Amino acid sequence: MAKSQKIQVEEVTDEFEEIPVVSGTTVSFENEPIEEIPVNNSTMNFDRDKVQKALRGVSFGFGFFWRANFSKVDLSGADLSDLDLHAVNFQQAKLRGTNFRGSKLMGANFIGADLSEAILDDADAHGCDMHGAKVIGASFRNASLVGANVSGSNFSETDFSGADIHAAKFLNSKLINAKLDGAKVRGVDFHAADLSGASFDNVQIHGTNFAGAKGVNTLNLKNTRY
Repeated sequence: MAKSQKIQVEEVTDEFEEIPVVSGTTVSFENEPIEEIPVNNSTMNFDRDKVQKALRGVSFGFGFFWRANFSKVDLSGADLSDLDLHAVNFQQAKLRGTNFRGSKLMGANFIGADLSEAILDDADAHGCDMHGAKVIGASFRNASLVGANVSGSNFSETDFSGADIHAAKFLNSKLINAKLDGAKVRGVDFHAADLSGASFDNVQIHGTNFAGAKGVNTLNLKNTRY
């Protein structure tokens, strides 16, 4: 009978070796450094202000950000085009000039955000919440804002040409000199909105509410269908 052998078994734990983080850690995307960000060696906490500054103008040419939280983050000038940003939280974020072209923004939270001069052409933002946002000079050409809550927002000089804003709520919003030519405006609520100088050329406005809105008498309603 063969003599049994004793086999030593090492205990497996969930502990991992602690890797020291040095000051001046570089944040990068696709191996391209963005900026050196100071790190506190004792707490290993990133400097929030520096991280936010580093994210400005970043190109996110990849990824799936469903339900991500970018609240109060400065992403001005960033390229967020053709991404899945479904239900992402952009509340009070700085998004000036940010490119959302062709992105999926269904149910996204833009409450109180600054989207001035942002590009949302061909984006799907149906059901998003953009109330109280600053959206001056932005572009929503051929975008979808179906059922969106954009009340109390400033859309002055914004271009909605060809956009589908069916059943959207623009209560108390400013659309001064906004362009809605060729847009689908059925069932939209413009109650108490400021539409001074806005253009509604070649649109269908069946079921649209203009009660209490300003500038209605001077609207460009050329080729409008009721």
